[in-house]
Amino acid sequence: MSNLPNRTLPSFLGFSEVVLFFAVLFPLAFSPSGALAQTQKEFLPGDATLPRLLAGPRDPVASAAVLGVLQNPNQHGDGVEVEVSLGHALPVLLFRSPEGAPTLLLGVEAGVFARFGLQVLERELIGTDWYFMIPAVWPKEWGWVRFRFYHTSGHMGDEYARRFEDAGVNFARDAGDLFAYYRAGDRVGIYGGFRFSYNVHPEESGKLALRGGLEVQARDRGDGIRPYAAADFEWDEDTTPNVRVDAKVGFWLPPVRGERKLRVAFGALWGPSPVGQFQHGTTTQLSLGLQGYL
Repeated sequence: MSNLPNRTLPSFLGFSEVVLFFAVLFPLAFSPSGALAQTQKEFLPGDATLPRLLAGPRDPVASAAVLGVLQNPNQHGDGVEVEVSLGHALPVLLFRSPEGAPTLLLGVEAGVFARFGLQVLERELIGTDWYFMIPAVWPKEWGWVRFRFYHTSGHMGDEYARRFEDAGVNFARDAGDLFAYYRAGDRVGIYGGFRFSYNVHPEESGKLALRGGLEVQARDRGDGIRPYAAADFEWDEDTTPNVRVDAKVGFWLPPVRGERKLRVAFGALWGPSPVGQFQHGTTTQLSLGLQGYL
């Protein structure tokens, strides 16, 4: 499953990325609403979590799903595929006001998604997508604001490449994204924002992406399941005019040691493929899976 030689990556988290991250962080962190010099600092805070969205095909999460692909951009054609992922969002540094209220959370997010085709006996790896993000999150009374350095790259599976003699493309993005989430009580949330890629491969790719969504969850009552529904919408300049829609309904499983870590997800996705090597192809897929937070 090694990568083909022609798919090299751009420099990873180099000087320009660090400058971009702190250029946004510095003026916000030292705004009148709370200077970092006057705050309390906690390293690896145990009571903090980074934002986690219920819908969206490429947020860092550990998952396994069976997909019924009704319209497939890859050459295996329509049929059953499997996608698995391993991802985690780690809070690293939490700043609190002198009164103890959280003011800024820094962390690291990473994930890898692998798509396998079951249309052939060999169960071939079609492609993988890798993600690495450094988020800065500002908690608000109404929700949160988040800025992230964002890196992703997509790679063709070797088995698929050999079968169809498809070397794929050098797919990679370095970007900054800015999001806001508004929480209407403990059951409804609305979010939106944009991502701008300052370094793209192939070089002629589009750079701007817009994303928004809606989440609805039942009240958290005791140790039973907790139903939810969510829809995520993403427009990417590189795949315009199509908008990718990812809808999910399901339920959180009962909490373990006071925390809900696993959820069942029934999904429907249509629009540009989330698999980086095939993002210019349109797909329609249904899914049943299990998602969890490590």
